[in-house]
Amino acid sequence: MSRSRQFHKQLSKASDAPMVVVKPAQWVTIDKGDGPL
Repeated sequence: MSRSRQFHKQLSKASDAPMVVVKPAQWVTIDKGDGPL
């Protein structure tokens, strides 16, 4: 139960600032030119 609560907290944090979490990852993949897709 406590685990799911922590997961929800992380989700809410990520949704709070999704650009900050997604943008850097995208830039890194673009920089490397080697992405997951």
